[in-house]
Amino acid sequence: MPSTISTSAGAFCAVLFASSAGLADGSVVECYDRLYSDDHLLRHPAQSVRRITVALVQDPTEAADWHHWMNVWVRFADQGIGGRNFEPGVEYGQPLRCLSAVAGAEMLEPAGTRCVIEGDGGAMEIVKRQASGLTLRTTGIVLEEPDWSSDQPPAELTAEGNDNVLFRLNRVDQNVCMNKW
Repeated sequence: MPSTISTSAGAFCAVLFASSAGLADGSVVECYDRLYSDDHLLRHPAQSVRRITVALVQDPTEAADWHHWMNVWVRFADQGIGGRNFEPGVEYGQPLRCLSAVAGAEMLEPAGTRCVIEGDGGAMEIVKRQASGLTLRTTGIVLEEPDWSSDQPPAELTAEGNDNVLFRLNRVDQNVCMNKW
């Protein structure tokens, strides 16, 4: 009996989290996160990202070619050249829509999926996806909606002066992502 109650409570919490995040019933969420240590940032002075969190979502209510999406949250350190127009310590978030970049490739498979921001706000590519982690590549993305009433440009994640940059994230409990919505 206690395991039945526990299972039911877990299912109820998942539905509650999904509805608070605006996710449809039946949505699948995978969560990945990386917090870079002070030591890592010292060894990589061009890096601006302190923490990056990614939710991969499969939403069964969307059209077949748009039913996968990614949400990215980035918190910047007070260093580096990998960001523009940001405030250190502030977390910025952005949703991206994911499409297979290779004809016939399975959605969300490595080297087959690009997740894009509408209006040419940039893209992230899934380079490697395993049970334990995720590797992403980007040339840069806009991290917030522009405020058209202001002359301030939106925060951006850039490629640290390179053609692109890789992020290796670890798989974490989905609550890490659900708590951000």
